[in-house]
Amino acid sequence: MSQTEFLRIFNDLEQTLQNKYDTTETIYDLLEREKNAVENNPTKANWDILDIARRLRNILAHETRTTLPVVATPSQQIIDVLKKVTHDYQHPKTLGDFLAEGEREKILSFQLQDQLTEVLKAIHEKHFNQFPVFDEAGYAGLISNNGIASWLAALSEQGRSAGLDLTGVRISEILPFEENGDTVIRLSKETSLFETLHHFTGSRVKLVLVCQREDLSIQRPADIAGIITKSDLGQMVKDLR
Repeated sequence: MSQTEFLRIFNDLEQTLQNKYDTTETIYDLLEREKNAVENNPTKANWDILDIARRLRNILAHETRTTLPVVATPSQQIIDVLKKVTHDYQHPKTLGDFLAEGEREKILSFQLQDQLTEVLKAIHEKHFNQFPVFDEAGYAGLISNNGIASWLAALSEQGRSAGLDLTGVRISEILPFEENGDTVIRLSKETSLFETLHHFTGSRVKLVLVCQREDLSIQRPADIAGIITKSDLGQMVKDLR
């Protein structure tokens, strides 16, 4: 029964990968393609077991007179990994799924003309590090601890920090000191966790704005489904195991 189930699931994985690439390549070539792909994927995450599984499948499919019956008997672990990998390809876990599972507080946002003291109060009370900022046109950027520190450092260099009164300081004065360029990107809530991890790998990305809209536009706070930072990556990796 285990051999029959193993071959059935393996064939299902082969068909799934063939559909992904719209090809008739064999499972062996497709697994190699996935292993060598730039982006993260279920094959790379489970390669050690899959490598054993593809060798075992070759034995079961072509070497019917093998003298290694124990080796040719698929373990439950191999079958379970094959099921998981196939499921991960057919139903990839998304950012939306990830955000829904965690107990996350509602995102706090500000308007461009709000006072800096309001942001500092939120940092103290909520221990958040960054907040989306909006103006009449929509999303204007993020204000963060680092941006505020950079703004203070610039004032210090100019000799203007002594006796500084924060009353009346607007967020609009801080935003130019933020690194919102290629360190902040937008992804759809339908983006898979594997693809999300790829965006953080070998890049300057520090934060992802998870968007409700397919076109990734952000006109109002409700258009942001959540915020992903590097501190979330460890949990993502655990979820994909």
